Amino acid sequence: TGQIVASKKTAGTVYNMARAGSFLHLAYGATGLVTMRISDLNDLRVMRVTDDIVADDVVVCGGYAFVLTFINPPSNSRVNLLDIQSDPSIPERLSEIQVALRPGTKMACSGSYLFIGGGASGLHLLDFSNPRDPKDITQTRLVDTANPQRFDAVAFHYLRITGGILRAAVDL
Repeated sequence: TGQIVASKKTAGTVYNMARAGSFLHLAYGATGLVTMRISDLNDLRVMRVTDDIVADDVVVCGGYAFVLTFINPPSNSRVNLLDIQSDPSIPERLSEIQVALRPGTKMACSGSYLFIGGGASGLHLLDFSNPRDPKDITQTRLVDTANPQRFDAVAFHYLRITGGILRAAVDL
């Protein structure tokens, strides 16, 4: 059985978190992206709150953090790209890209590509080889092979890339 080795009380809801070395980035909704130093488990310390971003989800890939913000209408949702390599305690926003997403979204990355399972809007592929100018290069809708007339994924529960294979768990 596992045991709790450290904890820190928070006010509000943490929607997701991603670790990068000795830092933990928390998607904290309207509070923003909270960056904590976790190198000393006896002294968990908030290093920065990036409060000009509503953080509904976060993933880390290489030296970047991708922060998802849902906006109504969904066509105004955004993915912010932050540099966490130069100074991990102070994420710097490099760019943002508008993507039509729906609730039930998950993100995964590999190399210089970010995959976004966007609920009913399908699967998006973003190229961030130029982090200051990311591109939404493709979007596809998922098809239920048992019932081809049913093709909208309602929600993505899981999205991971392992061994070059994109794996997803969705509600159709």
